[in-house]
Amino acid sequence: MNLDNLANVGELLAATATVITLIIVAIELRANRRQNRLSLLTALDKGWQDINAQMTQDEVTGDLFFRGASDPGSLTDQEAARFWYLVVQYVNHHKSVWTLLTKDGLDTHHERWLRTDISLAYNTPGYRGVLLSMKEYLPPEFIAFAEKQQETNFELADWRKLVPQY
Repeated sequence: MNLDNLANVGELLAATATVITLIIVAIELRANRRQNRLSLLTALDKGWQDINAQMTQDEVTGDLFFRGASDPGSLTDQEAARFWYLVVQYVNHHKSVWTLLTKDGLDTHHERWLRTDISLAYNTPGYRGVLLSMKEYLPPEFIAFAEKQQETNFELADWRKLVPQY
């Protein structure tokens, strides 16, 4: 084997090593991206938990939320503004999870939950009003998704009837 043949073999080995390295880097980047999306989903879950904790631990906020959802006309101007900001948080969370599910293809248990939550909440007069007020600022695909879920109109089961009595 002469020097030219050795150089050709060396180039072939270097090219092969480069391709293998690029494949490994691509796999690592994909795994890192997925982990980042899962971290974002976890942060969104924490946001929902914080909002829900506030509503269950603070009687005034809980009352405001449920009165605003069922009868927004009964709210004072100040209460209506607080209700709007509270619901905007939910809508933005819904949109973010929807984006992760549809645009990024993140496969989680959140899709069924998201569909149910939207069909329950957005069918109330208060939520529907807030969603309509945000319509021009949200992606049209998300609005279409939310409107489709509203057609489903899930009924909220009384969980107390679902739990076996001991």
